[in-house]
Amino acid sequence: MLRFVLPFLLYSVFATSDVSEEDPSSKYTETLDELINYLRTDDKIWLVLKSTAERSELCVNNQILKLENHKYEFMQRFVTIKGIQNRHLYSTLKDEGGIGTMDVSAVEGQSGTKYFLQHVNVNEECALMTYKANVKGAK
Repeated sequence: MLRFVLPFLLYSVFATSDVSEEDPSSKYTETLDELINYLRTDDKIWLVLKSTAERSELCVNNQILKLENHKYEFMQRFVTIKGIQNRHLYSTLKDEGGIGTMDVSAVEGQSGTKYFLQHVNVNEECALMTYKANVKGAK
């Protein structure tokens, strides 16, 4: 089974489905437990849409290396003009106000980009996440 994630800038809104009518038993959620359940797969998680103008990385996918004690370690693969690239990433998973979050960094234990789980469709194995862009010079 393929899994997909759609990251957007915070407060962006987007919905999609490849079926004409959504399954009535479909469950949308945004909790830490749902985030952990979504990430707990040996399948690649594909990034299918990103809301920024930066398009230098294509065919982005993440694959789990380890998930335990609210720590998620994964390998990110993508294509650039230089060919296929890999990036080893670390994430701390937390509950913030009832929302599952991922703080992702290339350095274990260091804070990086924070992603917020907005929706999960368990039937479609698709998720929507938002993030706050890192702004250079911001305090």
